[in-house]
Order: sequence, then C-alpha cells, then structure tokens
Amino acid sequence: MSKKNTARPDSGATALRAAVLAIAMLACAKASLAAPPLPGVSCPIALPEGSTAWTEQEHWVWQQVCEGRIADLQQHGGAACNASAGQPVLTSRFLRTILLYEPYKSSIPGQGIRIVGARFNDVVDLASAALDRDLSVICSIFAQGLDLREFRSQGSLSLDESRILGRLNMEGAQIERNLNMSEVVLGAEKLDEGMRLVGATIKGNLALWDASISGPNMDSVSVGGHLFMSGRRGRAHFWRVWLQNAKIGGELSMQDADVHATLKMNGVSVGATISLLNSSFTDIEMRDAKVGRDLYVEGPKNRQGEDPRRSLDLSGATIGGALELGSAWYGVPDWPEDTSLTLRSTAVFELRDGIVCASPSTCDGRWPRRLELDGFRYQQLEAKDTDMAARPASWWARWLANQERYSPQPYEQLSSVLVKLGYKEKAKDVLYEGKNRELEAAGYPEKLLLALQCALIGYGYRLDRTWWWVTGLVLLGAIMLRLSGQGLRHNMPFGIAYSFDMLLPIVRLRDAHYKVDLTGWARYYFYFHKVMGYVLASFLIAGLAGLTK
Repeated sequence: MSKKNTARPDSGATALRAAVLAIAMLACAKASLAAPPLPGVSCPIALPEGSTAWTEQEHWVWQQVCEGRIADLQQHGGAACNASAGQPVLTSRFLRTILLYEPYKSSIPGQGIRIVGARFNDVVDLASAALDRDLSVICSIFAQGLDLREFRSQGSLSLDESRILGRLNMEGAQIERNLNMSEVVLGAEKLDEGMRLVGATIKGNLALWDASISGPNMDSVSVGGHLFMSGRRGRAHFWRVWLQNAKIGGELSMQDADVHATLKMNGVSVGATISLLNSSFTDIEMRDAKVGRDLYVEGPKNRQGEDPRRSLDLSGATIGGALELGSAWYGVPDWPEDTSLTLRSTAVFELRDGIVCASPSTCDGRWPRRLELDGFRYQQLEAKDTDMAARPASWWARWLANQERYSPQPYEQLSSVLVKLGYKEKAKDVLYEGKNRELEAAGYPEKLLLALQCALIGYGYRLDRTWWWVTGLVLLGAIMLRLSGQGLRHNMPFGIAYSFDMLLPIVRLRDAHYKVDLTGWARYYFYFHKVMGYVLASFLIAGLAGLTK
C-alpha cells in the first residue's frame, strides 16, 4: 500500500515535467519558424544532387533571404530599378530550388522571400508550385515571362515595378492573400495574350496600380477583396481587358485608366462599386453584370478633344445602387455623336446623368444619340446635384426619342417614376408623347385609328379635346340651320338646343326636336352630325375606361 502511495507522486511529477518540456520545445520550434534567423546564422548551402553550382549573386541572394533581409541587388552591383541592362542575373532554377526543395524551403523565414532588382533571362517556371510564404520579386526584369499556371501560395505574391517582356500565365493560380502588380510593364507578341489570369483565385486584393499591360485576360477570375486597375501617380494603360464572369468581392476601380480596345465584363459580379472615372474607353461590354452598389462611368475631367468612348452595353445588368453618367465633380456628360448606350433589360435603383437644365432649350450636357431603352428599369431619378424629375416633358420626350425604334415600355417606366415623385401631369405628357411615337411608327389601318384617338381625345390623356369638339359641332349645326333656312322654318331661330340634342345620343332636351323633318342639304348634314355624336361618345367612353392608353 505504501509503495502505491509513493509511486503516484513520482509518476505524476514525471508526467508534469515531460509536459512542460514538450510545451517548451513546441514554443521554441514555433518561435524558430516565426522569427528570422539572426545575421551570421549558418544557412544551408549544399545543393541537391546533380545541380549546377550557383553564381556569386545567387549565393548572396540566398544568404540575404535566409537571414530575413531584403535581397536588394541594386545595392549589390546592380542597376537602377527597371534599367534595360546591368541587373544581376538570377535563374529560374535557383528560384525553384530555394522555394521548393530542402534544405532551403524550410530555412526561409516567416516573412518570405524579398528580391529587388534582379533579371531572369529564362522563363521563370513555377507552374504547380506550392508556397507557404510571401514571394516578392520587384523592380526586376523577366525577359522570357513567367509560367505560374496552377501556382498556389498561402501568402502574397508581388511583382511590383517589374518589366515582363514575355507572357505572364497564371491560369488557375490560387493565392490566399494579395497579388500585387503595381507599375508592372508587360508586353507580348500578341497584345491580347500578355497576361492570363483565367480562373485564378486571389482571396485578398489584386492591385494593378499604374500598370501598363498588353491584355489582360482575367475571365472567371475570383478576387475576394478589391481589384485596382487605376492610375495612382499617373495613368494605367491596358490594350484589351477581359473580365467576363469574374467575381470580385469588393470594389472594381479603373480610375485614370486607358483601355485602347474592348473592355469585356460580361457576366461580371462585383460586390461593391465599379468606378470607371476619368478614363477613356472604346467599347465597354457589361451584359448581365451584377453590381452590388454604384456604377460610375464619368469623365474624363478636363477633356481635350473628342472622348474616345464609342459604345457602352449594359444589357441585362443589375445595379443595386446608382448608374451615374455624370456629376458636378467630373463634369456633365457630352458623349460623341456616334456613341451608343444600350440599357436593354437593365435594372438600377437610381439614375444619375449630371445634366443641368436651366430651361427646356438650355441643358448643359447630352446623352448618346443612340439609345436602347427597352426593359430599362429604375426606381429613382437623381435629386442631389440636379433634380432630373423637374425637367420639362419636352426634354424627356427628346431623351426617349434617342431610341430609334419605338417601344411603349420606356415611356411607361418613366411615367411611373414621375408619378411616384409627384409629377402626375408631366407623367401624362410623357405617355402622350409615347402615343405620338406609336402613331409615327404604325401602319394602316392602325395609324387611322390612332390619328382619330389623338384628334378626338388625345389618346385618353387630353379628354378636354372632346368638349371642344362638342362645342364646335353644336355651333356648326346652328350655323347650318341658319344658312339653310330650316331653323326659321321650324321655329328654331338660333338652333343651339336642336344642334346639341342631335349631337349627343345620351342627351334628350325636347321630344319635339325628334319630330322635326329637315329638307334639302341640311338633312344630310345632320346625318353626319348624329354620326359624329356617336363617334365622340364612343371615344370618350373608351378614353375614360383607359382602353386607348
């Protein structure tokens, strides 16, 4: 019994010491991974069997990387950033060795690899490579491009301020943090194939500030944060941009940028705002795009010469906030004559165009002359900088007339919004103008029926015209009675009551009027008089019932 009692404390103490020792060893191991080695720490230099020896600059770069320093080759006999010659040469083999093979891979400190001012004369091949550290190769030249297909990184990848003379292929790459390519200059033999990010996944931000890229093709790319393709210290330049079916969790910014060919963003999904501010474009395709907040297509500010934009296609797009085509800050829109804007089946919450109208004839700014508005839906009109709803109906009629082919939906959409904003009479005027467009576009016999509706009841929006017709016909009937002598002959010196009684079939003033037997041409006129009464009554009832609207 005493042995059992004495054994328990000993075994417990042993277990406790072992646990403490294990925790201490684990903490030390974690610290050794998280913190960079101190300068002077011995770094592995043995190369894998069969490998060619490294150059002097590669040995120096590895020593800097292993010790947690920035391997700045500009301070090691190199030339200035992006100089055409003078950079120390590194090889793709060297980079692959230290990133992917032991004992180098496990010797890289937590902050990853940071290389500045290198030159790679061969294709940097990291296809299918998997990294657990950040990789930064900046201010460098890639003379034959980079192959990063299916590249995977648990950190960030930075190529800032580098020149890529071949292609950058990152198709299917996966980056857990950010992809930084600010001020990158990238060219290729085929301008639309310079950069390929098709199907890549970047869970952080994708930064292309001040970049100059031939391409890029980023179809189906997934960016968890923001996509920056803007000018920050200057302007960003792209030859052709493909972002079809891309998914961007945050903002898409293309401010102070020039896209010299088509900007294709069909099917793009952006969680926040798309800003195309102070930029120039030729053609923008955003069919079936989904924008969580606002879409700004404005500028450029201080434009010199003609704005190069030629078409903007937003067919089927859904914009949760505002579609803004002009503002007090960037100036009112002044689209070139041959520009087309397609808003077919587009849905936005608010429409803003930034145009200020002092009067119906003096509006500062204009819309494109070619519009497609079928199915365009919006709930609000700009009221902050300029009250769009306050513009006269004549302005809205000219705006809607920019759609060459007549469709009733744009007129009905605008009218419903104006009614909601308290402009009921203006809403009727807009619908009236829509019926005039329908009259112009109609063929026979529809044109004749519409012409009668317009003349007699104003398509149901000008019912006061009926009373003018009644007044005119009553007076005309009285004049006919006087000129024919039939009025005096039947003891009707004025004939007003008789003419009124004969015109309106639902009104019966005197039974004696219906026993009068006119002779001569007056009889035939009053045949016409009665027919016009029935016609007026029929159109009036149809107008009141809304059948003509």
